[in-house]
Amino acid sequence: MRITLVVAALLVALLSTAAQQPSELTQSQKNQIKAEIKAVLDSMFARAERLDADAAFELYAPELVVSRDSALLDFQSYKKLWKVTFQNLTQWKWTLYHEHFIFISKDVVVCPTVGKVELVFKSGDRVLVNPQGYTDVFKKIDGRWLAIYETAFGTPKRLNPITK
Repeated sequence: MRITLVVAALLVALLSTAAQQPSELTQSQKNQIKAEIKAVLDSMFARAERLDADAAFELYAPELVVSRDSALLDFQSYKKLWKVTFQNLTQWKWTLYHEHFIFISKDVVVCPTVGKVELVFKSGDRVLVNPQGYTDVFKKIDGRWLAIYETAFGTPKRLNPITK
């Protein structure tokens, strides 16, 4: 009797897990999702290059969690960090090297990117982060792909100040 209950419990667990698995996406569906998320990523970086934190954060979900410098930040804390950073910059330039798309489901995709970031501060100081990596988790919410998680890695290197 005990064995029957254990087997029945295992079968129920397996069937419920199988029912929750996303159906296999076709290559066409994956290509469509990649194009949609690529457009969001490109827009994120373009908005950052314009030093517009408010516009960039339209592409992040309010439930965003960010892992940065051994801390977890919420949406408002991360947005404030970017606003303060952008207030001190004259340039934030992104150059993409690689990006990849990992499909968790039809509505959740992990996207690691690697590139470089060049920063020019109002003080004239220049900083290069090369390589600079981001890993974003995108979720389709109300028909839009939004970042719900982000982590970044890279070691900033201070360059000689710009001579005027």
